[in-house]
Amino acid sequence: EMFEWVQKWIKLRKENRALREGKTVDLFYDNEAYIFERKIDSESVIIAINNSDKLKKVNIENGLEIPAKSIIYLLKKP
Repeated sequence: EMFEWVQKWIKLRKENRALREGKTVDLFYDNEAYIFERKIDSESVIIAINNSDKLKKVNIENGLEIPAKSIIYLLKKP
């Protein structure tokens, strides 16, 4: 399971210049969640990490729901 997860993140990083070279912008953080954006030129990726045991609702990007114990990403390209 961990191997597949790491493989997906490696592939995602290879395919997205913003993840490799982009500037990091913190969008939200507290004791349970961390959301940041990696941005370069007109490409950006938002990564959201929820370490709590509950669904986390955050008011960015027209509302973002992060399932418990999960990491999600939103890719934005022109």
